[in-house]
Amino acid sequence: MSLLRTIGIFFFIAAVCYAQSEVEPLRFNAEGFSIKALPSGDSNANGQRAVCAFFLPPSGGFAPNINILIQPPIPIEEFAKLSKQQFDMFGFKVIKDAVVLPNEWSVEYEGNTQGRPCHFFARAVRTEKKVFLITATTAADQWDKTSPQLIECVKSFALTGAH
Repeated sequence: MSLLRTIGIFFFIAAVCYAQSEVEPLRFNAEGFSIKALPSGDSNANGQRAVCAFFLPPSGGFAPNINILIQPPIPIEEFAKLSKQQFDMFGFKVIKDAVVLPNEWSVEYEGNTQGRPCHFFARAVRTEKKVFLITATTAADQWDKTSPQLIECVKSFALTGAH
């Protein structure tokens, strides 16, 4: 009986540890720290929600950044079309874009945000349950300097088993 009780306790502790480790810490080794991310909410929730953002050091009053949004799933061609309609509505200009079937779209565009000329590079990745939108934003005059690092980061986005 004692062995069964010990095994039962072991499995209970393992289950609790597994449940608590659902959100893995983000590790920033170059900066010397890690932090447990906040849960992003119900993965089946409808509507758009921000998951995270990363920033480069600011210069000229603007910090180039990358943000990841989760949006409801729609076919990637429709997502691209709707996004370009929104760009037109806000006066943004598409520089280049490409749909990579079946489930990806990338776009480079520019336009004014809060009176500041900005340059953007975005990638949308669709799964059965959601569209991940990864967007790099920088002031237009920072693009030449920061674009290699920002584009590399956006392109590094990869799906894991839990999507």
